Amino acid sequence: MTLLIRDEDVKEAVTPEDAIDALENVYRQHGLGRVQDTPRREVRMKGKNLPHLAPGTTSVGQGLSYLEEKNKVVISHAFHLRDGEITVSSLPPVTIPPYLIHIIDPDEGKTVAIIQSSYASWMRTGAGGAVGAKYLARKNSSVAGVIGTGLVGKGQLFFLTKVNNITKAFVHSGRRKDVEYAREMGSRLGIDIVPSDSVEEVVKNSDILVTATRATQPIVRGEWVRNGTHINSIGADDPHKIELDPATLGKASKVVIDSERAPTWIGQIVLAIRQGVLKPEKICSIGQVVAGLHPGREDDGELTVFSCEGTNMQTAGVAVKVYEKVKDAGLGIETSSLSTYLLV
Repeated sequence: MTLLIRDEDVKEAVTPEDAIDALENVYRQHGLGRVQDTPRREVRMKGKNLPHLAPGTTSVGQGLSYLEEKNKVVISHAFHLRDGEITVSSLPPVTIPPYLIHIIDPDEGKTVAIIQSSYASWMRTGAGGAVGAKYLARKNSSVAGVIGTGLVGKGQLFFLTKVNNITKAFVHSGRRKDVEYAREMGSRLGIDIVPSDSVEEVVKNSDILVTATRATQPIVRGEWVRNGTHINSIGADDPHKIELDPATLGKASKVVIDSERAPTWIGQIVLAIRQGVLKPEKICSIGQVVAGLHPGREDDGELTVFSCEGTNMQTAGVAVKVYEKVKDAGLGIETSSLSTYLLV
């Protein structure tokens, strides 16, 4: 039997804490060598030379992972097509493209679940940043900074409050002061949110800084960043995008990555290495940190960076958690007509 799962099932059965737990576990398993993950790939119909998911692009993406601990193969598809967009009605209420995920039992050769849920994808991205902050930010961090106030920026702040005692946040869209974001998220989270006049103001006031933009030129300068800050760089996920200048990455005591290809793929990391300010020995994986194979934050004075490209194993980890929770709750629709491993 195949379990068909939609957004409403995910929202009812899966909590943000579940998503964080799923990401933490899949990172740990990856660090221990128990996850096979493939790089994100996509075909572009429009905007072939633009940054990933930039306005004006249409694409179909595909991911493939195997989780040894769960013995599940997960194949995901992302349809970034204007005509295919749907609206997520809960936090945050926004139109985003649909995602389709197949979970396969390799022993049985059966598709055990098919998930169509943009909400699950939104949780995956937010949970990834939360795990980074859990292991790399100071334990007493209470002030967040968010640069990039769209869908991802909302999710990042929401999930940060699940792992840190955030009482205040400074925010900026990356282009302008965003009073609306401050009003909406302040009301939802019950914390003080300051719509800042500049990116510099956000950076200088943050214990944990999140960058979630499509910037192709640095928006964060090393001279603004205080010692002891942790940075989640979420938007810089391809060769074109650059959020942190080389001085910021050079100043960091460690740069933690979620993708093995990051040193040769993520534009801002490639640039910092090329300029000689970021040494390869400063780079380690989030899987190594979560598995206890490499230290995370070692003292309150160090600057740490988590470069979160967004990987297929993240999707797989959350997808399997969704399947388990929805199945246990008796939700979703079971069918026998889609039970082979063929994607029909």
